[in-house]
Amino acid sequence: MISLRKGKRLEQVANMVGLSFDDRIKVAYGMYNGYKVVLKNSSEGHRNYELFFSLRKDGADLTQKELSEVVKKNKSIKAFTVRGNIICYDIKDIYNIQKSAERMKDALDDIVEFLRVNGCRNSCLSCGCENAVINIYNLEGNPSILCETCFNRMYANPCDEVEVNENVVAGIVGAFLGSLVGLACIVLFGRLNYIIVLSGVIMSVCTLKGYEWLGKKLSGKGMIISIVLMIIMIYLGNRLEIALKLAYSLKVDIFTSFRAIPYLARMELIDTAAYYGNLVLLYLLTFIVSSPFIKDRWKAKEFSKDSHKLF
Repeated sequence: MISLRKGKRLEQVANMVGLSFDDRIKVAYGMYNGYKVVLKNSSEGHRNYELFFSLRKDGADLTQKELSEVVKKNKSIKAFTVRGNIICYDIKDIYNIQKSAERMKDALDDIVEFLRVNGCRNSCLSCGCENAVINIYNLEGNPSILCETCFNRMYANPCDEVEVNENVVAGIVGAFLGSLVGLACIVLFGRLNYIIVLSGVIMSVCTLKGYEWLGKKLSGKGMIISIVLMIIMIYLGNRLEIALKLAYSLKVDIFTSFRAIPYLARMELIDTAAYYGNLVLLYLLTFIVSSPFIKDRWKAKEFSKDSHKLF
C-alpha cells in the first residue's frame, strides 16, 4: 500500500513537470530541455526522489567539485552522487503534491541550465559514448540510459545487472515484527471500540513492508510467508482482544480466559456471532487492503523479465 501511494505521487509529479511514467516499474522518464532523465522514488526508503542523468563533458566524466555548484544554489536538492558518468540528485519531497512538483521543476531547471552552460552532454552509462543516439531503456526492470549497441549487448547478457538477493530468514523476522504491530492494533482498537478497518490496514502494510525491509526483497515466497503470518496473527489478535475483555469481567488471568474461549464459544457463553463476525471482517479487510499491493508487486516482478526501449 505504501509503495502504491508513493508510485501514485511520483506519477503525479512526473505529469506536472512533463515527464512520462511507467506504471509497471514505477519510474518516470523523458527528455527535459535536451537532457535524458530518469526519476525514481528514493531507494533508501526516505520520502525523496532520485533524479538520474548519464553525462560527460568533452569526453570525460564530471567531477564532484564541478557538480557541487548547483546543489549549493538550489535548496530542494539534498545531495548528489557521481559514479562514473552517472549523476544522481536527491530531491526533497513535501506533503503538498503541487508544491512538491514545483520544487522538482525548479530543481530540474537549475540542474539542466547548469549542465547546458557547462557543456555537458547525454552519454551512454555503459560505454560513455556521446555521439551515438542515446535512449532510455527498461532493462529487466531497471531504467537505463544507453546507446543502442550497449542495450543490445546487455539485453543479450542481462546478467550485467546485479540482482538483489532475498534474505528469507531476515524477511520472516521483519514480517513477524510487522505483524506484531498489527496484532497490537487489533487488541488496542478493539478495547477502545474503534473501527477495526484501521487494524486491517496496519496489519497488511506492516507485515508486507516488514518482510521487504529486512529481507531486502519481496518475492512470491515472501508474499506467501507474509500472508500466512497475517492469517495467524489476525486470529490471535481477535482472540486476545476477547480474552482481555473476559479476564476483566470474570476477574481471571489473561491466560485462563484465552484458553477458555473455544470452550465458551461451543457452550455459547460468549457472543459467537460477534466473535466470529469480527474475525471474518478482519480477514476480509486485511486482504482487501493487501491485495492491490501484492498484485502491484507481482506485476512488477513479471515485467522485470522484459527489456525494451522506453524513450
